Amino acid sequence: MRARGLLRTQPEWGVGALLFLCAFGVSAAQPLPVTQQTVAALTIYPSRSAPGTAVPLNDARISAEVPGTVKALPVQVGDEVEAGQLLAELDCDAHRLGATQAEAQLAVAQAQQDLSDFQLDQMRRMKVGEFASVEMLKQREAGARQAAAEVLRLQAALAAAHRRVSKCEVRAPFAAVVLERTASVGDLAEPGTVLLRLVDRVQLEVSGQVQEQDLAALQEARQVEFVSRNQRYALTLRAVVPVVDSRLRSYEARFSFSEEAASPGQAGRVQWTTSRPHLPPDVLVRRDGSIGVFLADSGRARFHPLPEAREGYPAPIDLEPSAQVVLEGRFGLHDGDLIAPTAR
Repeated sequence: MRARGLLRTQPEWGVGALLFLCAFGVSAAQPLPVTQQTVAALTIYPSRSAPGTAVPLNDARISAEVPGTVKALPVQVGDEVEAGQLLAELDCDAHRLGATQAEAQLAVAQAQQDLSDFQLDQMRRMKVGEFASVEMLKQREAGARQAAAEVLRLQAALAAAHRRVSKCEVRAPFAAVVLERTASVGDLAEPGTVLLRLVDRVQLEVSGQVQEQDLAALQEARQVEFVSRNQRYALTLRAVVPVVDSRLRSYEARFSFSEEAASPGQAGRVQWTTSRPHLPPDVLVRRDGSIGVFLADSGRARFHPLPEAREGYPAPIDLEPSAQVVLEGRFGLHDGDLIAPTAR
């Protein structure tokens, strides 16, 4: 043993004996043999994952907007439809008759407006007081304004009638898959009667349930993918819903597909690779309540705590790549101990 051990076992030796040992170069502690490796060689970029599901942005129940008997339903459950494609047709005879009636009423009102304008023009050509009174002139002006207003009203009524006619054909508002057909040919539909259910097949997102402790790593991730049915889909984090699920202690994260999209309702896992360097959990040690690593520094072991480290998990680091991490022999070390690197 060195001087420290000798003094413990030989209490009769005094300060003079210690000075004697030091004078002949005997060290007070024996360097402990250890192996070491650079941070760069040990660095990993761990992956995380969370359950996810491909969800459509639009899940619509397509309803009739005008009353009428269902005349045709040219699509079936499971059909893929494009935006603007015909989904259902209603009997439109009554609405076409209403449009014809509105056109006739508008024609009458326009003729009345022409007459009122002519009469007002003639009245203004007369000399007020000789052939016409001020009251008569005002009456003509009021009649012309009333005729013009009636024309505007009937123009709006005609536009509404044409709109009702156009609504006899129910068309897809977006590219979709027909999920349900809730009406049949011959049914009497009223405004609000659900005819079909469509699920968007183009505008999709992935909804993932991310654990609270993994959220920061996700937001800093270099690559995010949705893995399902042995396929991988590139994702981009769009938003994190700022509400914590109190039961699961997780956040809902929404991801956009970067390229190809999965099918609506497809389940899988969201995987991402952290952008921050980490050290593997098997090189960590605990000292004085802190988790960290021992670094070799000029022949001594220096304990470097890692505040974000968790037991059994890779630990994020802010160390220089060239720093030397003590591996074998680290469990018996204390901060400041002498070490002697050996080959692995």
